[in-house]
Amino acid sequence: GYEDDVDNGNEFTYTGSGGRDLSGNKRTAEQSCDQKFTRENRALARNCAAKSVSEDGGDAGAKWREGKPVRVMRSYKMRKAFPKYAPLEGIR
Repeated sequence: GYEDDVDNGNEFTYTGSGGRDLSGNKRTAEQSCDQKFTRENRALARNCAAKSVSEDGGDAGAKWREGKPVRVMRSYKMRKAFPKYAPLEGIR
């Protein structure tokens, strides 16, 4: 996660994927570059109700609820950042 991610249990703000140099054996790292509009970020954008979503962004405005549902899985690895909602072990 990123420092501006928010998790309130049934509602959360997810700021995307990437932007970190994980070369070598690194599992985590500080954000070191802008995120790219590839893979996970592109898949998430496809669920948005915005007329067009591109590398420049997109805004669904008042139609944001018309986007497709997204399945969320929480991992025990998020216990440091969000201990109230992360499982004790595994993924749920």
